[in-house]
Amino acid sequence: MELNRTTRLVVAGVLLAAAFTGLLNQTLMVTAMPVMMHDFGISLSLAQWLTTGNVLVIGVVTPVSAMLYERFSTRALFLWSAGLFVAASVLGFMANSFWPVLAARLLQAVASGIIMSFAQIALLRITSPRRMGTVLGLYMMVVSAGPAIGPVLSGIMLEYLNWHALFGLGVVMMALVLVVAVFTLPNIKAARKLAIDWPSFGLSFVGMGLFLAGISMVQQTPAMGIAMMVAGLVFVAWFARRQWTSEQPLLNLRLLSDHTFRRMTVGVMLAFGIFLGTETIIPVLLESHAGRSGFATALVMLPGAVSNVIVSPATGRIFDARGLRTIWAWGSGITVVSAVALVAVSPASAPWVIAGAYLLRVVGTSVMSALPTARALKGLTGEDISHASALLNSLRQVAGALSNTVLVWAVAVVPDFTGGFRLAMGITAVATIGMVAVFARQARLDRAEV
Repeated sequence: MELNRTTRLVVAGVLLAAAFTGLLNQTLMVTAMPVMMHDFGISLSLAQWLTTGNVLVIGVVTPVSAMLYERFSTRALFLWSAGLFVAASVLGFMANSFWPVLAARLLQAVASGIIMSFAQIALLRITSPRRMGTVLGLYMMVVSAGPAIGPVLSGIMLEYLNWHALFGLGVVMMALVLVVAVFTLPNIKAARKLAIDWPSFGLSFVGMGLFLAGISMVQQTPAMGIAMMVAGLVFVAWFARRQWTSEQPLLNLRLLSDHTFRRMTVGVMLAFGIFLGTETIIPVLLESHAGRSGFATALVMLPGAVSNVIVSPATGRIFDARGLRTIWAWGSGITVVSAVALVAVSPASAPWVIAGAYLLRVVGTSVMSALPTARALKGLTGEDISHASALLNSLRQVAGALSNTVLVWAVAVVPDFTGGFRLAMGITAVATIGMVAVFARQARLDRAEV
């Protein structure tokens, strides 16, 4: 369907607002984790599933969303997804114990996973190839800014309200988007008959769920934890085999046979894993071990959140004009400096030191998230964009869930918190080196092709 400029702007506004709401919600519980641990009498390993479970479900749902985009009319799919998010947020607002809260978070994630992938696919479908970098920069601003702003906003809210208000915020924001969409969102494409591979969906969900739960349990019950991890990997391998051999896969893993796409996918995964894992651990450091309030934690994380809004669109414009090499050079420098700074942080560190180190991390990972996405999708058209977007978003979320689980394990496995925190930041430093190496390799190859 050909859209005029005004309609494209309306569609883009609605889609970006919905994606921002879902992504903001993804990390709203990060700052609330110490509060949840106190109110429900639960451990950090269990409380972190309010974020890890949300991220994991988004990753598992994302592949299905690419098929749902093709299977149903775009207007109906968006309205149903936004409605599900509102309903799940109402459930969380009314809940008074941990498990209903977790259920609400997982249902929110189902809706967010569909909306996120839907927004990216639809934006790329209505955008000309020469503007792809700029549009992806705006989308990555939302993708980066939403999770970065979440802990800041929740910290401020928890200073004056209880955790129920975090779900209330989701109700209000998505309900407003839903009302606007009802009156303004057109049908971008018609529905077409398409079979969805539900067994593959089950394999991926069970496999990743078992694997991450096993990591969480390995410290308390090593045998059970290792068994769950092995079982999870078996299910994941079974899922991967189905995708490689299926004529109509849930997740088109054959795209990974392209060397550039594969390298950029690894870059996206590492960048988001580093960012989300750090964002999850910083509030624990500040609130549970440095004695700071939720509001003080929000102030420490605020500069990083603001930087995301500025950096991501600029990155897209620079990519369109100068290509990968320029962005890689300064982005990799920032990420390396942030890795060194965060390894040196402890509960005794001054708030401005922690804020500065976190700011560098957010800026670096924001840059290094936007550029591989644009580079990976460059030159793709039609259905390939749908599958590539779904694959990138899915693996990105899985990497975030894995990073959360591993870093929480690292903090818990060392008796002294400072030692555990530095082990966790050391793991992100190793991941940073890997990410920089991946981009350096691609930048050299791109330069050789010029």
